[in-house]
Amino acid sequence: MVQRIKNVQPRSGQTRAAIISAVETLWKTRSFDTISVAEIAVEAGVAKGSVLAHFSEKLAILAEFLGRALDQATSDLECDGDFARNAQSLAGSIRPLLAYLLRDKALLRLLTTDGDEGQCHDILDPALLRLRGALASGFATAQLDDPDLCADVFIALVVQVVVSGHVTDADEAQQELGRLASILYR
Repeated sequence: MVQRIKNVQPRSGQTRAAIISAVETLWKTRSFDTISVAEIAVEAGVAKGSVLAHFSEKLAILAEFLGRALDQATSDLECDGDFARNAQSLAGSIRPLLAYLLRDKALLRLLTTDGDEGQCHDILDPALLRLRGALASGFATAQLDDPDLCADVFIALVVQVVVSGHVTDADEAQQELGRLASILYR
């Protein structure tokens, strides 16, 4: 019995990795919404039920990707202790995340509405908390009043910029975010 349990975990991890890899491959050429669970299963070489056993819904796979992007943004911020020195620097430091969020409308939907419960919630909430903590730390270093509130406002501004439909690329998003984030420095 112990031997079987030991062998299940690595295989489970391999299946999950195959599913993620399959989505990466399919997502390179198509929007996320046009990819079916059946296509993911075929690309991953697993049964459709295996996909749903690892991810409660297709959107949970996207949450995994978004969680990774949020963690990368957090890591980038933590590597630059001076990112919050002014609004333009702050917006520039988050530019890769802006570009990522603008990649597919499904990411925006996940960020704003669909990721509220279940597995999406379990994946995204910790990643957002880590990002919030890194932002608050940067705002504290820059000696802004109420760094936690500044972090919350900045995250709301990021969401506003990417979902508003007023920007078409990361350059425009960075410029708009810098303009809006200037309210934090008054």
